[in-house]
Amino acid sequence: MHGIESQYGHKGIPAFQVLDDVVRYLSDRQRFPALKEIVMVSHSAGAQLMQRYAVVNDLDAGLKAHGLTIRYVIASPSNYLYVDENRLQDGAFAPVVSILCPSYNRYRYGIEAAPAYLQMQHLTGRQLFTRYAARDVTYLVGAQDNNPTSRVLDNSCGANYQGETRLQRQLTYVGYEGFLSNKWRVPLRHPQYTIPGIGHNAARLFGDKDVARILFP
Repeated sequence: MHGIESQYGHKGIPAFQVLDDVVRYLSDRQRFPALKEIVMVSHSAGAQLMQRYAVVNDLDAGLKAHGLTIRYVIASPSNYLYVDENRLQDGAFAPVVSILCPSYNRYRYGIEAAPAYLQMQHLTGRQLFTRYAARDVTYLVGAQDNNPTSRVLDNSCGANYQGETRLQRQLTYVGYEGFLSNKWRVPLRHPQYTIPGIGHNAARLFGDKDVARILFP
């Protein structure tokens, strides 16, 4: 779910490379000559992978050459990939100085010690954010996805620096994007939707009529 290389079966295959292969397959004009847009929809653990993939992939030039666009829908992940050391603390974004969580900015929560897939691109956090901000990203979360004791919620210290619940973590991350947009003067439009009456339930979330209109306007 974090894009690292496979540890079992066929070892050493990066999850990001698998997604690259899927996109390239769909981009093949001999197979799909009428395709105009690829929509990659994800939820929970899948959304952890998709949010990171939306940040780190380098597919823009290839998609443009094929006349395709891609849209990422990121719903209710347990944590997010931050591109610098700032986290929300006491109502403001600032670097973490506590020694209690020295790994808070290591990959999968930050880009320190990132997988080779990203390191080979030789991009700074600012360059990563600038590219990500230009991509078509939509965030979704249920308004009742707010259980801090959920058994499937990441409760590591790195995740807890992002908020207490999935709802809070998404709203905080959207705020973080706004913070970086202002700091680095990068245009940004990543819409976020909080869906009333829904908790951590993919079927109910994607079955919601308003969500269907968001996904396929």
